[in-house]
Amino acid sequence: MKRLLLLFIPILFLFSCEPEEENNDTSVGYNCVGLFGCVENNENPIYTSLSDCQNNCGSSFQEGEEFTVYHEIIISNNSVPGHFWNWMLTQESIYPTDPSGIVNGTYLSDVFTWNWNLSWPSSAGGALVFHPNNPNTDFGCMDITLNTYVNDVIVQVDEFVLGKISSDPEVYCSSAGLQYTWTLNVN
Repeated sequence: MKRLLLLFIPILFLFSCEPEEENNDTSVGYNCVGLFGCVENNENPIYTSLSDCQNNCGSSFQEGEEFTVYHEIIISNNSVPGHFWNWMLTQESIYPTDPSGIVNGTYLSDVFTWNWNLSWPSSAGGALVFHPNNPNTDFGCMDITLNTYVNDVIVQVDEFVLGKISSDPEVYCSSAGLQYTWTLNVN
């Protein structure tokens, strides 16, 4: 009886396995973005699998190759009057268009065109800074999504909270306080 049981247990495990399903979702795909390699792109993918992208994608920009960089800044749940500064290569201000003086919505930064130089560092950075109209009385938190695009493909998404809850003592909505510093790794 023990031998029969020992015979049926491996057979039971063998036939109880289900085959793994393939992902046939055509909306999931990848694009090759030079120095950044393969990045997920679900809007206009060139490659349908990560391995296909990696097999066909060069790993870096060539000396002098041109590429564009810009941000999409999404500000939501903000109730504090003020404005923002976005620092990439220059300072850009985002001022409220609403009479309340509150900035909410989606904003695009200037587009910067760079020619790749092999002597550049392996990362670039900047900051998004919030300036309340009255830092001693204007309190509240806001949700921010900072999408970084290279050659019109999202290569990085940063989500964070900015804001201040009180001034005496100073208490912020997150460790970022009123300024979020971002880094874009390019290797």
